[in-house]
Amino acid sequence: MASTACAGSGSGRVASIRVGGMTCGACSGAVERALAASDGVADAAVSCVTGMARISYDGGRITAAQLAEVVEDVCFDAEIDDDVPAAASAGAAGGGPLDAAATTAGGAAPPRRLQVELAVQGMTCSACSGTVERVLAAMAGVERASVSLVLSRAFIVCDGSAVQPEALRD
Repeated sequence: MASTACAGSGSGRVASIRVGGMTCGACSGAVERALAASDGVADAAVSCVTGMARISYDGGRITAAQLAEVVEDVCFDAEIDDDVPAAASAGAAGGGPLDAAATTAGGAAPPRRLQVELAVQGMTCSACSGTVERVLAAMAGVERASVSLVLSRAFIVCDGSAVQPEALRD
């Protein structure tokens, strides 16, 4: 991983990039390694489940657009979702794309995008996980829902001003 003094330089930034086309942990690992090896990147976390990359970087050495190009160079689609100064992102709980609790996807002002991970019990087949996924995706305020039968988990991206994470459990 490339090291840089983002926090003290005044140009520390945090970008969230939607990554399309990842299908497994090897995909997210390839994207994460490519981002982490980029000059100016302090930290990179990528989740194939949520399709998001969160990168802490030195804005004086690399831009969010260049980070998106790095993702594209390893043959995945990339779209900048958020790019804020590190101080603005510091209030976000957790910091990785797979936090166990709800987190903001960049600390931006409302509408607040939340990434929620829930344990789901009782699923026995892909029809079960498909049903849970469809029900979650149909809820008001939910932008994206993905349910893993193998992990017994649901991964939801939602508008925090329209739905509370607790409501997703019901």
